[in-house]
Amino acid sequence: MSLALYQIIVPCIAGVFILRAFSNFIRHRRTIRELVAVSGFWSGLAAFSIFPDALAELAQFIGIKDYINGITFFSLGLLFYAVFKILLALYRNEKQITRLVRKEALAKVKE
Repeated sequence: MSLALYQIIVPCIAGVFILRAFSNFIRHRRTIRELVAVSGFWSGLAAFSIFPDALAELAQFIGIKDYINGITFFSLGLLFYAVFKILLALYRNEKQITRLVRKEALAKVKE
């Protein structure tokens, strides 16, 4: 089995992102749900890059007959991932604002 360059690079990049997500989970920056979502997305991407024929079989099983439909579904997946990342940033900002408000409230009470 001969591997193309992308079949080596994509799993390595996916591994980095999965390890980063796990590191953030350990440091309590991500929830278990976020860790599972990120790991599932990158694991799937890595698996389909290593076994591209499996993607064709999956498309046939689902009922996707044209490549344009596959590209459309892939694009939707990327959009969902982008929205997920934006939501993570929003949650992080909410946590920071909550901490800041609590800190200010405690400072006012001590005065």
